[in-house]
Amino acid sequence: MPISTSAQTPPLEALQVLAEHLERANIPFALGGSGLLAILGLIDTVRDWDITTDEPWKKVEPVVRNFDYELIAPNGIFATAY
Repeated sequence: MPISTSAQTPPLEALQVLAEHLERANIPFALGGSGLLAILGLIDTVRDWDITTDEPWKKVEPVVRNFDYELIAPNGIFATAY
């Protein structure tokens, strides 16, 4: 399901490159946060791309090492009303 053409998003290219790296490393992942909500048609603005995985950090870190990212541990706090 594509994101609405009216949605405001960060560059999709960065998300695509990260997805390719994770797939090559056989790391399953999912889109979450405002990106997921935009795909579902619930919001129109995506501030950043939230990626989640159940893989251990020691497997993920070498793959994302050269990306600009912020690691946030689960905390139960969400920025949207959903």
